Amino acid sequence: MKVLKLLVLAMCFPIYLFAQTADNDNDDNNNNINNYDRSLLHGYGYLMLHDGHFGGGVTGNYFLFKYLGLGPGVEITSFNHRTLVPAFLDLKLRYPLPRITPYIEGQFGYNAYSSHKILNAGGQQIEYNEKGKQFYGVGGGITYQINKYIGVFAAYTYRGYTYKNPKDIVVNEELIPIPDEHVSTNVFTLGVVF
Repeated sequence: MKVLKLLVLAMCFPIYLFAQTADNDNDDNNNNINNYDRSLLHGYGYLMLHDGHFGGGVTGNYFLFKYLGLGPGVEITSFNHRTLVPAFLDLKLRYPLPRITPYIEGQFGYNAYSSHKILNAGGQQIEYNEKGKQFYGVGGGITYQINKYIGVFAAYTYRGYTYKNPKDIVVNEELIPIPDEHVSTNVFTLGVVF
């Protein structure tokens, strides 16, 4: 239920971002593309290719300084034919230029994921659930501003996921440890910035 509430909140975040205006909307030079950089909040809506599976997401960044932004993000994609919903904190370090803004990013979060597994041990089939745990991501991208309100971006992120398994399972009075699983993946995104 927490993930659903976070997902709904993240989906509404772009509406809030769209409602904001730049500091100098009443200035004579409204066509100056750098007005966009004076906005404290930026929203990112995107489609993604997550290890060969399509998905999508939204991220919002509050820029504390001209070069540093921080905010929440949520995505919907799949892994091993199961739905995966990563919710994360996104940190962007950018260098704004006229119309083009390259950036690097870091992501830290939790992935809502559950998968039914079967383990053959000691001549028996044992069933258990593998659950999502924390993940991290590092990457970079580039934004192109079409006008002061909207732009497009492309990015690449390398992610490392951890999936939690039961610590130990007893089979024939013997303790069988099941370690957590660590998986890495490549994420390519294309989207709009507003």
